[in-house]
Amino acid sequence: MKLINCAELSREQLLAVVAVIVVVAAGQSFMMKKLERQTAEITSVRREAAAGEAALEARSNALFQYKAAARIDKDELPSPVESQNRLYSALIGAFSARGLEGADIEKTAEADGIVSFRVSGNLPYASLLDVLSSFRQGPYLIKITDFSLDVGKNENVRFGFTVEAEVERGRKEEGNKQDEGR
Repeated sequence: MKLINCAELSREQLLAVVAVIVVVAAGQSFMMKKLERQTAEITSVRREAAAGEAALEARSNALFQYKAAARIDKDELPSPVESQNRLYSALIGAFSARGLEGADIEKTAEADGIVSFRVSGNLPYASLLDVLSSFRQGPYLIKITDFSLDVGKNENVRFGFTVEAEVERGRKEEGNKQDEGR
């Protein structure tokens, strides 16, 4: 490489050298900014992909939970209740298994093979959700209606709902005969 003496260059040549240096520096600066933008875009796409994968995994896990809770993959649906006493026992069991004896359960109606109980009380919200989710896993096909929920004290909620269930045909008559025989 040959050294150039700046004193020997004419004014136009010096301006040309300075212009070339400025153009090269501007080009390098432009390329560096473009490279930084592309790197930022790649990073952003990676973050979006990771967030999408996490959301997909969470939804897949939730779907598996719902399928298990709804018994979609099982061969049989939950059965009707054998008798009104069995439903009453199942309701008491759902609350007492979780240490929640404070709920009031009373029979409200029985007609055309359908029995219903009114459940009310004052419980912590998380415990109420736990009890309600246990109904999905229960052995009986039930329907919850007339659900009400109010804010209580100390993170408790006042709740009330009606549980309706179909009593198996034939079992209802047997249960009534047993009740009459007593």
